[in-house]
Amino acid sequence: MMPRRGGWLAAWTFLLAMQSGIAANVSRETFDGSLNGWTTTIGATSSSWQYDAGTARAVFSFQPFPVNETIELRGESGAAGGDFSGNYPAAGIDIIGFDFLAESVRPSDVILEVERDGTNVIHVPFNTNSLAALTTGVWYRLTQPISLDDRDAWTDLDNAYSTILSNVTRVSILVGRNATTAPHAFRVDNIFIAPLPHADLIATGPAGVNQQWSQLQSGTLYRVERYVSASATWSQIGVLTATGTTEAISVGAGAGDGWYRFRFESPQILP
Repeated sequence: MMPRRGGWLAAWTFLLAMQSGIAANVSRETFDGSLNGWTTTIGATSSSWQYDAGTARAVFSFQPFPVNETIELRGESGAAGGDFSGNYPAAGIDIIGFDFLAESVRPSDVILEVERDGTNVIHVPFNTNSLAALTTGVWYRLTQPISLDDRDAWTDLDNAYSTILSNVTRVSILVGRNATTAPHAFRVDNIFIAPLPHADLIATGPAGVNQQWSQLQSGTLYRVERYVSASATWSQIGVLTATGTTEAISVGAGAGDGWYRFRFESPQILP
């Protein structure tokens, strides 16, 4: 696990006691056989995103001298059947994220943008210090909160955060090449929007506490934590790597009543 380091290296916690999200318009783009409507917007580059082995892949060619280039993977109404467009709060969408891999050279920028009708945009730039710690050839999962309560987690120059979320028309991932002349190649996969994880079932008995959690992201490592009173501190009682959207956990006998949460860090290295 990479050390925490400002910007995009944040830890998000999901409380069992919070209100459950609504599982509507949840989507996960896996690029199963094609780019599925995701397109390229070209800046100062002749490169484009292409379907490659179940991922979206972009290649920046060799340069005789370094020139800044940025390439955008754009999802509008034609992408993923339109699942990424629309009213996010009404759909219960709380988080947005994607998997990212730099094959051999680190990028200069990775930016997530969300736009409304070409007029207002919010974005999250993953800063240079964080990118410097990225290991090439390794998949990372980047997750960003996007509920109405998470305005401060985004750059919102138009002061239009809630307006944008009520009518999202574009989601984009922008990647910039580093200041080197060598070829660059990057991959994106598993772009997702989802509610927060929540518990569907809690049952206590002689053997302990059985819980069933849903709205998990397959491949994400979660830390299961618990505290028993307002004066107590959170303690880790287990870890799990989700293999699907639903997972069951069991807390041993004597656990009793308490508060439980699932916690994960972003970015995190995928298994």
